Amino acid sequence: MMVRDLAEKEIYPEKENDEKDVFPVDIFKMMADMGLTGIGVPEEYGGPEATDIERMIAIEEIAKKDGAVATILAVHGMLIQALVKYGTEEQKKRFLPKIAEEGYYTAFALTEPGAGSDPASAKTTAVYDPLQTNTSLTETNASSQAERERTPSLYSLLRIPQREPRECQPLS
Repeated sequence: MMVRDLAEKEIYPEKENDEKDVFPVDIFKMMADMGLTGIGVPEEYGGPEATDIERMIAIEEIAKKDGAVATILAVHGMLIQALVKYGTEEQKKRFLPKIAEEGYYTAFALTEPGAGSDPASAKTTAVYDPLQTNTSLTETNASSQAERERTPSLYSLLRIPQREPRECQPLS
C-alpha cells in the first residue's frame, strides 16, 4: 500500500478519532507496518532506507486527509531525530530498534502552570541530586497493558535557566 492509499482508504475514514480525542492506535500500527514510523532511524538500528524528504512527503500526503495523524508522524520523527543526535549509544541500542522494527510510540509533552505550551515562559528547572537515585516518572495515555508495554518510558528533563526575557526582533 502506498502512503496516498493509506491516507485515502484508512486514515480519512477514521478522522473522527480526532473529534473523539482518541489516539489512532490502528493507524499508527499501519504506518509502522509500512516503515513510516521508522524513517530517521539509522539502518544500523533497524531503520528503513528512507530519507527525511521521504518522511516529509509521507506527512504531506497524510495531512491532506488528516492533520492530526500527520502531526503524530511529524512529532514522532522529531523525537527520533533527537534520540539519534543526542542519545547515548546505550539509549540508541535500547530504543531505536524498537521504534523502527516493533512500532514503539514516541511522545512529546510540554506544559507548565502559567506557561502552557510556551517554552520561553517555562520556569521549571531540573537539579541534579546524587542522593535521589531511585526516582522515576511515568506518564502515558496508553489505555491497555499491551499499549503500555509498547510505549517506552523515555523522558528528557531539561534545565531551563532562569533568565530575563529577551527582546525579539520582528520577522521581516
